[in-house]
Amino acid sequence: MGRATGSDGYITLAVLVIAGLLAASVATLITVSRPAIDTARLGADKLAADGLVDGGLAAAGYLLFRSEREPSAVDGTTLRFGTGSVRLGVTDEGGRIGLNIADPELLAGLFGAAGGSSMSPAAFAARIMDWRDEDSEPTEAGAESEEYASAELGYGPRNGPFRSPDELRLLIGLSGGDFNRLEPFLTTFSSSGLIDPRSAPRTVLLAIPGLTRADVERLIEARRAGTRDREALIGLVEGSTDYFGTEPSGAYRVVMQARLKAGFSEAAEAVLVAATDETADFGVVAWNRLAPGTRSP
Repeated sequence: MGRATGSDGYITLAVLVIAGLLAASVATLITVSRPAIDTARLGADKLAADGLVDGGLAAAGYLLFRSEREPSAVDGTTLRFGTGSVRLGVTDEGGRIGLNIADPELLAGLFGAAGGSSMSPAAFAARIMDWRDEDSEPTEAGAESEEYASAELGYGPRNGPFRSPDELRLLIGLSGGDFNRLEPFLTTFSSSGLIDPRSAPRTVLLAIPGLTRADVERLIEARRAGTRDREALIGLVEGSTDYFGTEPSGAYRVVMQARLKAGFSEAAEAVLVAATDETADFGVVAWNRLAPGTRSP
């Protein structure tokens, strides 16, 4: 009996040990599997949100180029789908200053209006002109290859147009903080260089030579009151109006804010232009992922 008891005791202990090991294994599997499950769900949510973003982009392009709606008529539109919704933020790219077209006075005005401090407004304008012109002769306060070499930067001006405002980071002497202040108000997709009075933010309006603060406030107040006609807005300005355009630029910046019913969100920004052939309504010339909640300036 004693041996049997000992045997039973051994077997019981062995079973307990095995059960404990199995329990530990299961716990480990649960610990390992849960992130995989969460990751799979996150991947599915992202795919669904990306689908909403793509749907919003297609809808914006259709409304702007096929239906020829004004950006202000599309801005703020919320589209609802089975899986969630996407909100569109639309602005005319003419509300930004053309980095490859703007004259030195306008560029200097923007540097001052944006609060630039890493150089003088005149130097900022001159260095942009030297970057985009075709010669290697520095303008007054500007910089060409020799100045970049002296600063041991390892590169020089393109002597051609900026490919995107992001390239402004390479401008000699421009601080990162000033780049962040300036970039939201610049574009490389402006064909005319004229500024849209309907969508230009305050900083861009303050950059325009000949405009007073009173002009800017009068124009902004009229927009808030609902005035949308470009010529009517320009008529409110007592200073120079040479920088304003009366027609849409034909390039539009669209911010798409997607949100699933489950709460997951995704955001992206694109610049749309008219298609170069008849096979599509529009073309996408810029695309950028955004943090959810981002809005155009």
